[in-house]
Amino acid sequence: MRLELLHEAEKVLMESYTIIPLFYGKNAYYVKPYVKNYLKTPLAEIYFRNAYIEYAKR
Repeated sequence: MRLELLHEAEKVLMESYTIIPLFYGKNAYYVKPYVKNYLKTPLAEIYFRNAYIEYAKR
């Protein structure tokens, strides 16, 4: 009985209100300027599959 009431309350809530998250987690990633050819996606994921380090020429 209690579980059925909770499901019904959840259904009423989901149908009557728009839920907007007020907070979301975010990680910061820093890449040195001499690391080249890495891929940063719009979701802030960084892929180093084709990355390389550019050495300073003297």
